[in-house]
Amino acid sequence: MSHEKMMILEMLSNGKITAAEAMTLLNALDESLSSAGQGGIEGSVEEQAQAAWQDLPDAGNEFTGSDEGEHPGKFFRVRSVPVPIPVPPIPPLPPIPPLPSISVRPPRPPRPPRPPRHRKVFLGRRPRHPDPSYAAAIKRDDIEFTPEQIIDLQEADVTPQELDDLLAVRRREWSTDDLVELLEHQVPPAYILELHELGLGDLDIDQMVEFADHGLSAETIRQVLALQLDDFDLDDLLEFGIHSVDLEAVREAQRLGPVTAEDAVEMGVHNLSASYVRGMVETGLSDLDVENLIEMRIHGVSPKFVAHMMEQGLSHLTCEQLIEMKIHGVRPDDARLLKEFIGKDLSVEEFVEMRIHNVSPEYFEAMKGLGLPDLDVDQLVELRIHNIDPEYVRAMHDLGLEALDYDQIIEFGIHHVDPEYVRAIYSLELPDLDAEQIIEMRIHHVTIEQARLAKEVYGDQLTAEDLVDKAVQGTLRKLKRS
Repeated sequence: MSHEKMMILEMLSNGKITAAEAMTLLNALDESLSSAGQGGIEGSVEEQAQAAWQDLPDAGNEFTGSDEGEHPGKFFRVRSVPVPIPVPPIPPLPPIPPLPSISVRPPRPPRPPRPPRHRKVFLGRRPRHPDPSYAAAIKRDDIEFTPEQIIDLQEADVTPQELDDLLAVRRREWSTDDLVELLEHQVPPAYILELHELGLGDLDIDQMVEFADHGLSAETIRQVLALQLDDFDLDDLLEFGIHSVDLEAVREAQRLGPVTAEDAVEMGVHNLSASYVRGMVETGLSDLDVENLIEMRIHGVSPKFVAHMMEQGLSHLTCEQLIEMKIHGVRPDDARLLKEFIGKDLSVEEFVEMRIHNVSPEYFEAMKGLGLPDLDVDQLVELRIHNIDPEYVRAMHDLGLEALDYDQIIEFGIHHVDPEYVRAIYSLELPDLDAEQIIEMRIHHVTIEQARLAKEVYGDQLTAEDLVDKAVQGTLRKLKRS
């Protein structure tokens, strides 16, 4: 074989050219050898091979198999390339539905897992093969249990009699897996028959097992169905068993209006008892419905709380107001005392506002004893907002400011006039110093250090008014000690 052919085959084996390209080059080489002598053709062979390479019509196509038909005596072993399978186009995604409205209620807790299977406890490892005597006892002509299923039944202590009882009520579509599931979870055949009587004969195995595991007796199911709740389905029935819904409480709630299955489950989630619902209905709240009933239970509003609040003259309370009062910790005793101290009936908003800012009967009494007897609710709240407590007012009185009125005390609080500042300014013995001048000093940022330095520079001639004027003019910032 010539050197040129060796080069072409080496390029083919290295993957530099395809089989079809190699055939074209080899054919061109054979034609050139037949038309020219053996000597001095190397250059022309290379040129013709290069030309054949440039004229390839299907560059990149693979050649597979042999070419003995067209080129006798020549055979090439070429790797086959699989034909790619056409991929169907991806269908467009469906439009995203709008988000549902968000409920203000707390989310329902997740469904608890199914209770574990009742299994016989083996001290050693699980048996690899069923017990021969048990397998013989459990064998039936029309049922063929697998060895694993027989082991499961043996671990669950299923007796042959229990199997026979279940077979007596067996449906045609039940498989051996279904039978094992029912036997492992000890679903009584009588329970299955009762479900049929209630019109629930089309329940699947999982639903039957879950109903039995969560204690949904046939009588309970009968009572739930008798409630005729709106939007009721079998999933809601299972939720009744999971959350132990008080059916008597649901019946009491139906006195307020229609109750949906979701409402009934929410009542079970938040432990609404029949006595609680009955007590809230007896309060006579005009806007009481099932939703408000659940919200009040969530926030701890009891019938006793409602009755005590009504005794304070709040006879037209709404459910929302009661919830707000409970959230902010308004207690009936505090409401009674505040009403007695202030001497008039208070609104719900005033009770809530005073509770938010911690205006207690003790606070009102202390302020009254410090010379502020005629404060109304808004004034008491404003004092609390500016952190003015009885200790602050008492400290100001001790410094000689017994005549402070409500507006001056508020100004002191707004401009952060503290007892230490007043004590330092009074120590300078300014002749015209009063509460208004102290407020002006704080407004214009007169510091204790600046006031002391001004006293050293100007001596006894310095007045409080002069000190404020120099602060306004910027003179105080330029003072220096001599």
